[in-house]
Amino acid sequence: MDGAVVPCRRSVVYGTTENSPVTFMNDPEDTLEQKAESVGRIMPHTEAQIVNMATGELTKLNTPGELYIRGYCVMQGYWGEPQKTFETVGQDKWYRTGDIATMDEQGFCKIVGRSKDMIIRGGENIYPAELEDFFHKHPQVQEVQISHFKIPRYIVFVEGYPLTISGKIQKFRLREQMEQHLKL
Repeated sequence: MDGAVVPCRRSVVYGTTENSPVTFMNDPEDTLEQKAESVGRIMPHTEAQIVNMATGELTKLNTPGELYIRGYCVMQGYWGEPQKTFETVGQDKWYRTGDIATMDEQGFCKIVGRSKDMIIRGGENIYPAELEDFFHKHPQVQEVQISHFKIPRYIVFVEGYPLTISGKIQKFRLREQMEQHLKL
């Protein structure tokens, strides 16, 4: 195989514990841009919809809303927690992921944030991912965690973030640290 080109078989996938193992996936034939900017398209025998959190109606294409999943992959319920199950998976069997997503004309889904992280200010929904994407373009910014209005009132540069054991940023701890630092 000297000089042979072996195509990469890796794909981007999306799933949660409650709708595992995978509900969205890129195809090997998808473009690099499609793989980099989305979690792919919905898997067979599974449904997805993007719902406006304020109205409960389906969003238009490329418009953020909460991602709902329905299909064989959705859990039956949380062990011993029927109320929590009902809040997460209604009688309509749609699992409310808590993820804010958009879907384009080709069915590619992009995760843009979490509903718990969304900020509503002046009647406008603001997603931290929008701000993070903007600040990542600055050459002196390595990582970003901002959850304020689209034009931040404060910008704080830090050396490190409070992390979970698995390496995820603990946004609630970061928020607490910034409140103390900024005396809010």
